[in-house]
Amino acid sequence: MFTALDPLVRDGTLTPEQAGRVYSAVRPVSTSGTPAGLLGQWSLRDRAIAAVAVIGGALAVAGLLVAASLASSRGFEWKTFVVMLVAVAVLLGGAAVAEVLLPKGSASRWLAAVLLTLGIIGTGSSILAMWGDTSGIDYLAGLLMLAGGVAGYYLLRAPVVTTAAAFGAVVLFVSLVSDLVGDGSGEHTALKIGIGGVVLGAAVLAVGWPFGCRNVTGMLGGVIALVSMAFTFTLSLVFALSSAVSSGLQGGSRSPLATSDLKIAAIIGLVVAAALGAAFVYSRFVGFAVLAVLGAALFGLLGTIAFHDHPLRWGGALLVIGALGIAASLAGGLTGRSRTSPGGAPFGNAPGYSGSGYPDQTYPQSGPGGYNSPPATGPGTTAPPTVTGAPPPYGSSPPEPPPYQQQ
Repeated sequence: MFTALDPLVRDGTLTPEQAGRVYSAVRPVSTSGTPAGLLGQWSLRDRAIAAVAVIGGALAVAGLLVAASLASSRGFEWKTFVVMLVAVAVLLGGAAVAEVLLPKGSASRWLAAVLLTLGIIGTGSSILAMWGDTSGIDYLAGLLMLAGGVAGYYLLRAPVVTTAAAFGAVVLFVSLVSDLVGDGSGEHTALKIGIGGVVLGAAVLAVGWPFGCRNVTGMLGGVIALVSMAFTFTLSLVFALSSAVSSGLQGGSRSPLATSDLKIAAIIGLVVAAALGAAFVYSRFVGFAVLAVLGAALFGLLGTIAFHDHPLRWGGALLVIGALGIAASLAGGLTGRSRTSPGGAPFGNAPGYSGSGYPDQTYPQSGPGGYNSPPATGPGTTAPPTVTGAPPPYGSSPPEPPPYQQQ
């Protein structure tokens, strides 16, 4: 931990006090005394248990969906109802056992969260399958999944549970659109649905952003927005093709309405991809970058269909924008390199730094209490050494970090 935080303290990114808070936050300790946190800290046994349980949960959901499909086509039957009920009980019961009976730690909490997420989605899906023809039942199922996901995240503090909440929000959105649009014969219907999906995706991202689930809700919101615009593009394309066939049979020209919808959908898709790139810049979460690249590539290619009259102009415009972006990023990187020392520390009088770009103060002390905290004392502990002076010259071996000992 010292090795990771010390360079950030040196270059002024973190103050010693901030580094101490980070040190305390990322090294929680479970009741058994072992560090809890990332998946890489799980034992082989914990990982095996989690894998088997999650695969079992996925198979239970598959069985539930088979029964749900039969219930949708045949109506209410006791056999299908019992299968769905047992599947939901297995998922929710497994989540309860993992949370209450298993030893406390990140593995048990993650396992409980995954099973709870599957159980909430399975419950909503069962309600839709059994009583989907009943008026308002789709709103009830959507609200149940939304409320269950929010409550599950509040109780477990596990970001994966927000997937159930996002799923419920999508069910509510689809139900609302179905009631408002009707047969879909209105003007710009597909485009309006797509824009509504983008707004929903942005809302999912915005609601989760202040909390620890921001990466998961951000990814879910990005997927909702991109899929909505892809769906809009597909519907608009089908309408354009059918309009072109109809106009050709009647000796007319293709409807300009559909062509404009295609263009707008492609441009909005690229804007969504750019927004996801901005989210990556701000949050440093690589998932946003992956979605941004996929969205830019997808809607860049789809734009060729929308701007079919001049596809080379569209491709040339994309090339120019991409080249300008690459040039700007390279120029920014070169400018930043010229303003840093060989070791990467910024020149100037950053906090705790002199004009030489290196610290002019002692290294921050570190210990079980964090940076600038008093060294640990007592039986079985060793106070970390205090290193003073400037860091070694660039290219030499860095100093050995002080040893940490778990109390």
